Amino acid sequence: MRYTDNPQRNVPFAIVDSIAITVVIYILLQVAFLTALPADALAGGWATLSASATARSPDRWPDCRWCWVRCGWPCCCASAPWSPPADTGLIYAGGTTRPAYAGARNGNAPQALTRLTSRGIPRVSILLMFVVGCLFFLPFPGWQQFIGFITSAFAISFGAGPLVVGALGRQLPDQDRPFRVPGGDLLPYLAFLASGLLVFWAGWAINEKMLIALLIGYAVFAAYSICNRAAMPPLELRAASWFPLWVGGLAVISYLGDVDSDAPADPGLLLNGGDGPLDLIWGPVAVAALSAAVYAYAMAVRLPADRAAANISRLPADEPELR
Repeated sequence: MRYTDNPQRNVPFAIVDSIAITVVIYILLQVAFLTALPADALAGGWATLSASATARSPDRWPDCRWCWVRCGWPCCCASAPWSPPADTGLIYAGGTTRPAYAGARNGNAPQALTRLTSRGIPRVSILLMFVVGCLFFLPFPGWQQFIGFITSAFAISFGAGPLVVGALGRQLPDQDRPFRVPGGDLLPYLAFLASGLLVFWAGWAINEKMLIALLIGYAVFAAYSICNRAAMPPLELRAASWFPLWVGGLAVISYLGDVDSDAPADPGLLLNGGDGPLDLIWGPVAVAALSAAVYAYAMAVRLPADRAAANISRLPADEPELR
């Protein structure tokens, strides 16, 4: 299924336009917040700023409302505390359902996750992702740390995409594609590097919890694989061996990293890290070196062209019956 009639032209425009719109929105938000705060509230710097004593104080509401109107925004300050978490929850409730549904269709998860309602909604997948998402609130005391965990986890999940682009370009160079990435390995490597940098910048306190979540996920997948070995497609462990090397390397760099030189070591669940020699200069350098090494290794252990083509041909082409 194609979502646009000319992907080669429209995909770059969509990416650039969406980033530009997001940048404009965040700049206007910063202008709104800064102009709504009185000068004396910022006299001691950001470290001494108290949101509860300024932006949420009743005597600040007129300034805040006027700032939103002046910047062209609706007067929705009252919804600010709960609107971002609610919006994010709705988006991820649908977004995380797609991998669960796709994994089940590929045979790597219980087939119950593929069941659709009469309106085409994967109800079981949505309920499962909702329950799992609620469980992740337990180790995080606040929204800021939770959103940091989500960012780091999604960066890890996005890391496979650039490698797939690089591998398929070598395995099936003549395959018909609605969109071709120019520049050879440059853009895939930069995208792979960006994923690693997002993980590093999240800090050790968040990354340690993400690593524990990954280990739990692998344990669940291993148990399911053992119990359903006959029904599952073969696992290409050699071709996937780049992933533990990449995640393990990022874990070491994050543990030795120091994304906030003024803060003490991050109080992790098992190890206190985040206060090492890899600062905001040497940390990205280490991530860049790791990304280059893992990218080259992943290209070396990629599947042969015939097996890649066979895997693509096995993908289900028809939608399951709605029920």
